[in-house]
Amino acid sequence: MLLKNNSLLALTVFLCSICAAQPKVHLTGPEQAKPGAGTGFVLMIERNGIDGTVRFVQDLPSGWSVTQSISSIPGVYQEEGFHKAVWLSFPLLDTVVYSYQLRIPPSENGSVFLKGRLEYFEKGKLMIINVPAFEIKLRRHFSRFF
Repeated sequence: MLLKNNSLLALTVFLCSICAAQPKVHLTGPEQAKPGAGTGFVLMIERNGIDGTVRFVQDLPSGWSVTQSISSIPGVYQEEGFHKAVWLSFPLLDTVVYSYQLRIPPSENGSVFLKGRLEYFEKGKLMIINVPAFEIKLRRHFSRFF
């Protein structure tokens, strides 16, 4: 009986860990970009059970803009200092990929850290996952050695 109870307990812990798995979010892009040009980025979202309305909000430096959304997202919006992508009904895929381009003002230089967050509802409660900051070095001339 003890073995049966331990097996049941192990199965319950395993199933609860699957249910409690949070979505994972990862932003990728180039290490270097040229000011005055458009630069591509990819946001990968490991779904882990989320559904319904999902929103990605990215903080943008002053003067930066979304020039092109390569993915078919129902709503891509830009407000001063923010880029937002909204899925009214999140795709039922294991991993959802959102590709887009940002235009960097010609006057920019140095390094910029892009950050953002994924927002969704779980059981009526707003859940927020911070997207790890992504550093991009702005260079007028590209170099393999930076």
